[in-house]
Amino acid sequence: LRTPEEAPATVSEVEEVVAPVPLPAPVRPPPSPVSPPPPLPTPTPVAIDTDGDGLTDAREEELGTDPTSPDTDSDQLFDKEEVDVYGTDPLNPDTDGDGFSDGTEVRNGYNPNGSGRLFEVPSP
Repeated sequence: LRTPEEAPATVSEVEEVVAPVPLPAPVRPPPSPVSPPPPLPTPTPVAIDTDGDGLTDAREEELGTDPTSPDTDSDQLFDKEEVDVYGTDPLNPDTDGDGFSDGTEVRNGYNPNGSGRLFEVPSP
């Protein structure tokens, strides 16, 4: 190196002193064995019963009943009662055609599907 009183160094003299320094290669983390996330669970279809009569909307569609009315034929029996309990037609208010609605017959103990009582009680 030169002292301040000496002539300044030339470019070639500086190049000889300053050797190029190789830069290190960029450091990259090793690839990690990452598994893809598990698939999201498929949602279970919810059985919707819009009118609350006990029949799902899908079942009401199969039967042709109104999923927004618990008593499609207005006979005072819920559609589910007609289908699953009494075996009456939820689309016909008088299944047996005797002039009395299915609901009236059931409330009075009569068979809404034909003649007779719902329950025959033996006489003592």
